[in-house]
Amino acid sequence: MKFLKRAQLPGLDTMGMVLLVWICALPFIGLLIAPVFGTAAALAAALALLIVLLLFCWGSCIPAAIRFYKAEKRKTVVSSETSHHSLGDTKLTQGFGKGSKHLER
Repeated sequence: MKFLKRAQLPGLDTMGMVLLVWICALPFIGLLIAPVFGTAAALAAALALLIVLLLFCWGSCIPAAIRFYKAEKRKTVVSSETSHHSLGDTKLTQGFGKGSKHLER
């Protein structure tokens, strides 16, 4: 189950959309640029479009992933601190509670 939570990182939807836009743009590049400028120019245009889309994706995905990991780190630190405090409180109440042997003496 932890893998499923990790797979839902921010930016995966953006990466998928970028790939979809690039794949859908390839026929237009092939139909519009290849007949006029040639195959080499069409390949260069397709590669340039992929690079531009990847730069856009990385520009939006990397900061979102950093914010996500910082938030997860804060949650982990806060939850570990509260679990340590709650364990300490539990030991104290178990050792000095109503039913403890210390009070029965």
